[in-house]
Amino acid sequence: MKRLSNHRHGRRTRRLAVVVALGLVGLALSALPAFSADSGTVDASVEVAAACIQLSDTSVSFGTLPLGADNVQGNPKITVTNCSPSSEQLLARGTDAQGTNNALWTLNDSGDECTGQPQLGPNEYSLIVQPFSVAAVRLSTANKTVQSLAGSEANLHTMFIDMACPGSSGAGQTMNMQIVYTATF
Repeated sequence: MKRLSNHRHGRRTRRLAVVVALGLVGLALSALPAFSADSGTVDASVEVAAACIQLSDTSVSFGTLPLGADNVQGNPKITVTNCSPSSEQLLARGTDAQGTNNALWTLNDSGDECTGQPQLGPNEYSLIVQPFSVAAVRLSTANKTVQSLAGSEANLHTMFIDMACPGSSGAGQTMNMQIVYTATF
């Protein structure tokens, strides 16, 4: 009888070993990726940041000035705000000035004035943008870098004009010009 008992015990041990082995194989196979399809798709998205600026006002007045007036401040000062969460470069350019009776002044960024040498030529004028705590920029008709703005940063800009020299056209007219801001990354 002892012999029979050892024989049954050996079968039970082998059965238990087979069950444990099959369980381990099943566990290992369940950890592998499923290969039930020949392709798969993962959806992805990205939000593209856009350069963005906001201006507190859209017009500046230099008042009534005589030909030859230099470095006259315009009002109001303009707050320029970066409305993007990303840092951006703020560029600005000016336009030539046109009078209500067809007078035309060319924008000049040389820094020349009506007195001293060299001088502004006839029918030439200057526009200057002065950001708070940043160097002033004399505008031309091509974009110039005015400053860098961090995401959501704002800065106060003051505009100045150097009028065309005496003898230029435009006396008695309103001269109109633009300052155009552009934001880039």
